[in-house]
Amino acid sequence: MKKIFSKINFFLQFVVPVIFMAGIIFYLSAQPGLVSFPINCSTPALVNSDLNLLRKTQRYNGIASFFSPSFKSEFPATYNEQLIGNDTGPFLTPIELLLRKSAHFTEYGLLAFFLWRFWKAGLKTSIATSFWGSVLLGIGYAISDESHQLFVLGRSGRMSDIFIDSLGILFVTYLLIARYYRKKSPIKYRQFIWRSGIFFLIFLITIGTRAWLVKQNTVIKQQKLKQQELKINNEIDSEKKEIKKEEKDSVEEDSISRKNQKVQTSQKLADKKNNVEKPTEPLPVKINLQVPFTTQAPFSKWDELHEESCEEASLIMLKYYNDVLADKSNNIKNNLHSLTKQKAEEEIQKLVKYQIEKYGDYFDTDAKITKEIGEDFYGLKNLKIIEKFTIQDLKKELAQGNIILVPTAGRELGNPNFTPPGPLYHNLAIIGYDDKQSVDSAGHKAQGVFITNDPGTRRGQNYKYNQQTLYQAIHDFPGDVNKILEGERRAMVLVSEQ
Repeated sequence: MKKIFSKINFFLQFVVPVIFMAGIIFYLSAQPGLVSFPINCSTPALVNSDLNLLRKTQRYNGIASFFSPSFKSEFPATYNEQLIGNDTGPFLTPIELLLRKSAHFTEYGLLAFFLWRFWKAGLKTSIATSFWGSVLLGIGYAISDESHQLFVLGRSGRMSDIFIDSLGILFVTYLLIARYYRKKSPIKYRQFIWRSGIFFLIFLITIGTRAWLVKQNTVIKQQKLKQQELKINNEIDSEKKEIKKEEKDSVEEDSISRKNQKVQTSQKLADKKNNVEKPTEPLPVKINLQVPFTTQAPFSKWDELHEESCEEASLIMLKYYNDVLADKSNNIKNNLHSLTKQKAEEEIQKLVKYQIEKYGDYFDTDAKITKEIGEDFYGLKNLKIIEKFTIQDLKKELAQGNIILVPTAGRELGNPNFTPPGPLYHNLAIIGYDDKQSVDSAGHKAQGVFITNDPGTRRGQNYKYNQQTLYQAIHDFPGDVNKILEGERRAMVLVSEQ
């Protein structure tokens, strides 16, 4: 019985900590990366390819670069280079890089500590055996962990990370040996302290150099952005000159067009008289279209990319609703559940890559640009822009089976599920209305509500806004998010092809 308890005690005291630390490292490495996986962004065929092809491309580039640092992909640019530039892009600051690599160093240092306890305190092995057992097992696990990341969507294994992991292992192991010799041999104690310090110094030099490269790369990218901005300003100036010339030419045509307008006005008056005589059909009291739903952060990772993805998520819902309408099998239930979290995440990533390739970034877009993306990327030819509409106009569109993507001043919506104070600019899909509903989803009194799929919160499916509140909040992006309340009342409609 004592032997059994002794073995249990040994397992709990020395084996479990090693397994626990290795499990934490494995779990963190298994999380899908959102903006760092090496997938080609400059090849349009890959943008629309399926997930299997993306994963194969990732593994091909990732494995090749893993074993050969000088490897260059056959593709001219990678998604990784477009977004973070292999740890040197706009999404990774020097401070963030220092924190990430310090985390590598620390977690493998802790693993080395638990391995040392297993060998030295648990198995009672010699200093040499404990050292080599801890170092070889630790580095072996680092290699297997980086190899594991080659098969995780959005992650990539790097030899440089194995190097940093090894530094953490050697630093801690030499410290533990120095501690062992502290009282027994002062000379050996100082020797191992020096060795430990050398590995820590190498770590500092390594991450310091990479942080410097990040900073230099940021300066280069800022210079390129300034050049692009200058080019755009020149194009705008030339367009203004052309507009002035066209205005001058149009003055000459005004006199002719006025005569035609008089004829047209009289014709319109006659048409109005005819229309008054025809009674209009009353709208339904309630409409609630069955539209697939996703949040802009399907896996609840509210990083910079997903904070800016409300337009993409809303456009994805429109696309999948269009697929539901186009399905001749009428299997609506299956179609509504076809937009899984994984598919939504993949669609968001593809849309972001497409926008970076075509426009240079993926941040706030107005209704016209969003329509252009829907037409070019998804092939949606049944989109239209409406302006200066009323609440009644929106209801008419919904009654015809059309869903509406509206750009809004997000903080005017008063949604309690938003992180305070809420987004300045926000997009959502209106999928219905209920004129008899007297309370919105926030518990406020309402004289009728609009039913929406709001991607800004996981509670956004069928979220009800007071009709007046949502209508007053509709403002298209004016170019400056701080001037959103000056934006025009504009929306994009997906016209039902039923």
